[in-house]
Amino acid sequence: HLQGSGSSFLADMLGQLAPPAGGASSAAAVAVESMVFLSLANLLAGGPELWRLVARWCETSVTGTVVIGSPMQPMQLSAAPEEVARSAEAVMQLLRHGMGYVVQNDSVPSDGAKSNECTIVGMMDRTHATLPLRSHAVFLEGRKRRTRLRDVMRVVRSQLGRGRRFSLRVNTDLDLVTTMLREHHEDNWVGPTLETIWAEMFSKGNLIVFELWALEADGTERIIAADFGHPHSDFAFYVATRFFDRDYKTCMPGFILAFAEAEVLARLGYDLWDLGGTNLSPMMQYKPEVAIEMRKGLFLDHLQETRRRARTAAAPAPRPASGVLVAEIGEDDLWGAVASRAPVEKPAKPAQKTKPAPKPRAARAPEAPKVPKVTEEAKVPCKAAPVPEGPAEVQVDPSLALAESKRRAAQLRFQEVHAELLAGGFGATEAAAEALRRLAQEACGQQIVAGMAAS
Repeated sequence: HLQGSGSSFLADMLGQLAPPAGGASSAAAVAVESMVFLSLANLLAGGPELWRLVARWCETSVTGTVVIGSPMQPMQLSAAPEEVARSAEAVMQLLRHGMGYVVQNDSVPSDGAKSNECTIVGMMDRTHATLPLRSHAVFLEGRKRRTRLRDVMRVVRSQLGRGRRFSLRVNTDLDLVTTMLREHHEDNWVGPTLETIWAEMFSKGNLIVFELWALEADGTERIIAADFGHPHSDFAFYVATRFFDRDYKTCMPGFILAFAEAEVLARLGYDLWDLGGTNLSPMMQYKPEVAIEMRKGLFLDHLQETRRRARTAAAPAPRPASGVLVAEIGEDDLWGAVASRAPVEKPAKPAQKTKPAPKPRAARAPEAPKVPKVTEEAKVPCKAAPVPEGPAEVQVDPSLALAESKRRAAQLRFQEVHAELLAGGFGATEAAAEALRRLAQEACGQQIVAGMAAS
């Protein structure tokens, strides 16, 4: 069941084809599509009409699922000799138009008979995990991505010190890696029908298997991770599925493979390394650490840019050659490692804007003097105060004058003693304290002398 609502897959399809019982539906038209169908003829033909559909579904599709075929007869991928080439072309057409793919019902029946058919479903996830291979700076802006890359660089160094090396190879043994894929994934969606179609694509160069090999100190070697992918649109590469050996999980083989693979593709001239859709599933958590999450509309913009480059380029990016690509992976063989060592240039601070000079204020006209209001009390006549005949003499209290004179004398004496102490090597605070102490002693002596004279 792909839609996620209703009683069954058939009920969902019939609900879109026929109105409810009792006449036409009174519900208003909605701007979303819960189930999207694409005829096999339109898929294989491609062209502007298919791109218009993809652009519409990018905005309206709720589930991100595209059913190939008619509502009553979904397309069946076939491994029959006369149909396998068409099935392989249908897969490539989905990739060229920005969709991923999965298959359903591709398993070995209980009676052991080999099935020749399975159902293919196109995927237009809302969020894509894609690595633009020329955008090192954008990738390294993310803290998690930057940290993961440095962790992988550290592991490559540490494993080399222990005598273990890693090698990147391509297409050495398709049967072996597909067997390891089935053993790794308990709910593996790749079955015998798709494996037969893959074999056809493998022979035409449309299926590439990147393999990570561990080379031990004793000379033994084994595959510890692999990516199954498809080059398409001349400069893009789509990873359909992958696996790693859990016995080597502390070496992070999936991450080493991802960064080494991306570096090889970048050197060959590819623009995009696409991991397909991503979500909150635990199986998807590695994707945002090796690629950039983006909305599907932005991903389609990147893909269209790749198509525009293909129209003007002299030749498409070459397929990776079979065999050993990197005999011994070093740090510089990991995508983004060189860029991560470059010093980060901090953006210059914007120049502070100078405040404009304040405009001179216009001079205000002088205000007329306010005329005080005449109160009722002011209207009552009163006697004028007597005017003194001459200037009044200021009477000064002799005791206050004497106290002020003594204060002035004490202040001058303090300044004199303080200056002498500073000249003698005292600090400013010590000199002030010593000056106050001496003044206090002098004042006490003067009081004793004055008391003796009075007696």
